[in-house]
Amino acid sequence: MQPPSDASDGIRDEVLRLTEKAESEVEDLLIQARRDGVKDPTTAVRVLDRLASELSDFAEKHR
Repeated sequence: MQPPSDASDGIRDEVLRLTEKAESEVEDLLIQARRDGVKDPTTAVRVLDRLASELSDFAEKHR
């Protein structure tokens, strides 16, 4: 078995960065929803759309 290459380390790091960012944003929205509701739905949609786009772009790039 060979150790991971620099390229695979880079991909792993980018996946972790993207998923941690998405997790944080979604967690913040869930907290808002449980408390008083989402404060700014328009911004929330924009943030989630941007995250979805980033994740989708990454997936397409690394097919």
